[in-house]
Amino acid sequence: MTVPEDHKAYLRTPFELDAELGEFTEAESSLLMKSGSWLDGLMRGLISPYTDAQKHFVGMCHGEVVPSTDHELVWQKYRMEVLYRQARLMEQGAGVYSYRDIRELFIMLAKMGHNKAQSWLVNEGNGRTFQVNNNRTSETSLLLQYSDVGCLWWGNQRARMSGRSRNGSLRR
Repeated sequence: MTVPEDHKAYLRTPFELDAELGEFTEAESSLLMKSGSWLDGLMRGLISPYTDAQKHFVGMCHGEVVPSTDHELVWQKYRMEVLYRQARLMEQGAGVYSYRDIRELFIMLAKMGHNKAQSWLVNEGNGRTFQVNNNRTSETSLLLQYSDVGCLWWGNQRARMSGRSRNGSLRR
């Protein structure tokens, strides 16, 4: 099967893996450095999947299936670390976010098994035991669909301000 030119372009694009984004094994770092730009392009819909594995990856990004391949598991871990870092920046005053929004983000990450998010909640006095959701499609969908946390939380804030739910219907 011939690889489409747009896929080749993303596969040639270097992926910048920030050293501050948690602990990745050498194999995970290598996978992200080699395929990160391409995976990001698939996730964002900038390139179309053409194999069953790519379609599964995109389905995982939309919360339709749970991650099962090495690429999917590493990408989920990477996106969790990005989101955790953004949550910490929100907590430190980057942007205008309510404590409730920040806490909801940490809770979502904790439910997915993110240890640092669980520790944050314990330190904040919101500590409780979190059941790690093994069927994580809804959390995975929220985590992976949004390229930056601003989209996720701005959508929630805008919905609250307008009196509408995120899907646009009026709340009662």
